Order: sequence, then structure tokens, then C-alpha cells
Amino acid sequence: MKSDILKFNTQLRKKEITPDQLVKDSLKLINKYHW
Repeated sequence: MKSDILKFNTQLRKKEITPDQLVKDSLKLINKYHW
């Protein structure tokens, strides 16, 4: 789980993610790790 989030944050900082992609990835992470 941590590595996914780290990767995600890194991409965010590098601005490699479009807002659409950001939303999709956030939802993916939420679904994947949702308690």
C-alpha cells in the first residue's frame, strides 16, 4: 500500500498526472484500500 501512495505522490509532485488521471487514480486507491 505504501509504495502505491508514494508513487502517486511522486507523480503528483512531478505533475505527470492530468486532473482526470488524478481522479481516477484517487478512486482506484480508495477502492483498493477502503476499509
